Amino acid sequence: MLDSMDGLLEEFDDDIFNALVENIEVLSQRHFIFVLKSGMRIEEKL
Repeated sequence: MLDSMDGLLEEFDDDIFNALVENIEVLSQRHFIFVLKSGMRIEEKL
């Protein structure tokens, strides 16, 4: 999906998000882990 894109994204794209993200683990109101379909885990603290 990403290979077919031209340039940078300028706004959120539901289709790309859903194609990449398997689920989101919510650890607290400000602490999340995005689990990608590739198995990669991305931790985000706000």
